[in-house]
Amino acid sequence: MRRKIMPQEHEDQFEWFMSSKENVNLSFHKVDAKTGLPLKYLSDQKEALWKKFHKLYLNEIKRSAFLERLRKRPFVYQENLGRLCSTCSTYGYDVFKELTNLIIQNIENQKFQTRLLRNIETSK
Repeated sequence: MRRKIMPQEHEDQFEWFMSSKENVNLSFHKVDAKTGLPLKYLSDQKEALWKKFHKLYLNEIKRSAFLERLRKRPFVYQENLGRLCSTCSTYGYDVFKELTNLIIQNIENQKFQTRLLRNIETSK
């Protein structure tokens, strides 16, 4: 089976899509060992990204070609992060909201609760 060479326009579309902050988050701490470039954390599951890409570029790149490009590039996806990149999962948005709710619901000592909530706010 012969592979077709993908037109440059299609490569450019893929690169543009995968450089969007909506789809990929750059690591500030980890780099790809081969390229030395920051790792890119996928912001969603591969199939969901494919659907977004396909909706944007109807009939441009086939699904298998899209997924193959994801596999060959330094993209990272970890299901246990709850759709957040590792930076956001560690420091981020939904985590702080959940912590705040847990503190309010479970800490009865008002001074301690206030101190914990302040710590969360300064950590954001």
